[in-house]
Amino acid sequence: MGWLNSKTIAGYFDWRREHTRHGRPTSENTLYSESGEILRFLRWCKDMKYLREVPTFQKPKHKDIRCPHFSRGDWSRLVGASSAWINSTAHPSVLRDRTLLWNYVLILANTGIRIGEARAIRFRDIRVEPNNQGIDAVVFSVSGKTGSREVVARNTDVLEYLQRVKGLYDDPTPDDLVFAHKDGRPIRSMKKSFASLIDACGVGFDNKGNRRTIYSLRHTYCVFRLEEGTDIYTLARNMGCGNSVIERFYGQTRTPDQVAELTKMRNRNTRGGNILEVLDRH
Repeated sequence: MGWLNSKTIAGYFDWRREHTRHGRPTSENTLYSESGEILRFLRWCKDMKYLREVPTFQKPKHKDIRCPHFSRGDWSRLVGASSAWINSTAHPSVLRDRTLLWNYVLILANTGIRIGEARAIRFRDIRVEPNNQGIDAVVFSVSGKTGSREVVARNTDVLEYLQRVKGLYDDPTPDDLVFAHKDGRPIRSMKKSFASLIDACGVGFDNKGNRRTIYSLRHTYCVFRLEEGTDIYTLARNMGCGNSVIERFYGQTRTPDQVAELTKMRNRNTRGGNILEVLDRH
């Protein structure tokens, strides 16, 4: 493999920069990620005796780029147009999938939980817990890349979204997944359905032309909470990330001077308990 050297690797990155996909150039962050995979491959080649030495090459520069979130205006457009998208099909299974997706979107946007965390949530992992001020909080116990933590939902409207999800299943049990096919099988990805939703609602891209993804819901949650006055420390703990991450990506987000409580919710006089017990009382 004498042809595989520093020069050919540098040539690969030059070639990638010259070619576009869907009319858009390859980002330096993408090339940075690819350089890591290339380095791992080269090290494997050396371990297998295909290479004497791992060629050196300069990695593309990595930039911290915040995933596009939904502006207040685009979020309102999404909410307003979602019903038409959901009901534009007459197929029962498609209607169910779209209804599940929409409530998944609302829950993620009001909790900030990660996609992988949402995928693993079971009904037993959600409870309602009144605080000492008599305000109900919907609490999610999640486990993800930063370990286990408890996430407090933005408001008790999440109970309505969970009620709709519960209605999509036949008598769910606490051990059942919240986001799953009707037979209980886990859903591998909602990426395509989400893209269909936001495109149909005309909010697929932000005002800079950046493509929104499901992960934009987590960023939307963060931006909205900062705008509403949640302090960085409380927000970072709820989202399962460091204070520095919030400051680095969201330092320009306008926030009020005062420190606000995480749960700015109206009291719906909901007694605490496991989420299925609470939903059965409504």
